[in-house]
Amino acid sequence: MDAVERLTSVKDKLREIEQENITLANENDELRTFSMDGFKIAQSIQHLSGEREKLTSDLADQAKMINHLIDENERLKEKLNGMGNKENRSGN
Repeated sequence: MDAVERLTSVKDKLREIEQENITLANENDELRTFSMDGFKIAQSIQHLSGEREKLTSDLADQAKMINHLIDENERLKEKLNGMGNKENRSGN
């Protein structure tokens, strides 16, 4: 192989390597984008989990308050019924 053929071969190999480098750089950019997207998704999931825990706690507090109000309502109904019965007996 003479010098011109070797130089042509080296230049061809160089173009091939440069093209592969461009392809790898593009794939690297895509992977970096996917990685960042995955990171953002993980952050969102973490944030939503925190929100869900807060809402679960709020819901439990509200359920407790509703049960307390229902119990208080029943107590007041009984008291009101007791007062009505006393008035009926004293009115007779």
